[in-house]
Amino acid sequence: MTTSIQLEALFIREIDRCYRRIGECEGMEAGLGPNFDPKVRAANDRDRDRAFIALRRAMKALKELRSEVAAEPTPVEEETPIPALPQIARNASCPCGSGDKYKRCCGRHAPPLPGNFGHGTRPNIAPTGS
Repeated sequence: MTTSIQLEALFIREIDRCYRRIGECEGMEAGLGPNFDPKVRAANDRDRDRAFIALRRAMKALKELRSEVAAEPTPVEEETPIPALPQIARNASCPCGSGDKYKRCCGRHAPPLPGNFGHGTRPNIAPTGS
């Protein structure tokens, strides 16, 4: 199966070949001078016309290929999930090795726990006996 890069290289080579052929035809016409056979001129014109047709086709195909490649969505690399860090109890010793409790060392700057923990709120529980 050919990739778009290989096809693009193929079309570019074809375009270069067409330009070379057109240049050869024009050089041959210039080299013939005023006294040339009309059959030779007609053959040269046919060759040049064929090269122009091939050039237009190759350029059109290259343009279409590039527009198709641009329209294709680029594959998005999946993000690797960040592994969850193990939960450290507040009263455990700090993993940094300082010897202090986690809550007084690195836990002091840790983000707050989700929920209403430690904010002075208590659940509203009615006394059972009365």
